[in-house]
Amino acid sequence: MDLRLVKREALPDVDVGFAFLRNTGPKVTRRSAAAVLAYGRNTLRLGRIVAITLPTTRTIAVLEKIGLRLEGTSNCEDGVQLMLFGPPVHRVRRFARQRMRAL
Repeated sequence: MDLRLVKREALPDVDVGFAFLRNTGPKVTRRSAAAVLAYGRNTLRLGRIVAITLPTTRTIAVLEKIGLRLEGTSNCEDGVQLMLFGPPVHRVRRFARQRMRAL
């Protein structure tokens, strides 16, 4: 599995990107994605981390299990539909309050 935090020009936020390998099980995928998300939040102190995906059931299930929720869809220039997942609103607000207290 290839798993990383990515800053894409087309998105204002950092996104968690991953690609499945054939023999990667769902538990390994979910735990790895959750660990990368936690690293971005806790160590790198990123306020908002999102994910984009094609509408495939396996990816959507992983994103929902690590706490991301569907925020919307958009079509690329080539007609491919992408889904945008982001954190629940309460999680972003809590992070903002913590950052303000730290200042």
